[in-house]
Amino acid sequence: MKRVGSKWQKIKRRMKAERDAFVESHLCMVCEMRTAAQCHEMARGAHREKAYQDRIAWLAVCLQCHDDIDDTGKWTVAAQLVLKQIGDIEFYNRIGINVMRSTDPEAVTDDDVQAAVADVMDYREAIRHEIAKGEW
Repeated sequence: MKRVGSKWQKIKRRMKAERDAFVESHLCMVCEMRTAAQCHEMARGAHREKAYQDRIAWLAVCLQCHDDIDDTGKWTVAAQLVLKQIGDIEFYNRIGINVMRSTDPEAVTDDDVQAAVADVMDYREAIRHEIAKGEW
């Protein structure tokens, strides 16, 4: 198991209450059927530290959906921004996410986000159907 450095431990301790409150105040932002249990960050890798500390990058997710949303082939940044726009509009910041990810401020455009809406809604409907059948 990878050792967690003291800087990262301090960040986690400092952010714990705020992140826990965020998760506890939401249903899963993917399926909207189960209680959220974890906080997913939309920026990864070298950018995760910034994302961990900034609510614009947070999505509240259940355990099952968190495993799924980590699949960036299925859940593009644009699709994740759709979830943010629907579930936490006050902290929706497409340009902020682009900048946080060290990309051009218009790397993911408003048109990209709008184009992802139908896919997100279709995916949510499929998940809900599977949950209702007890298969998810």
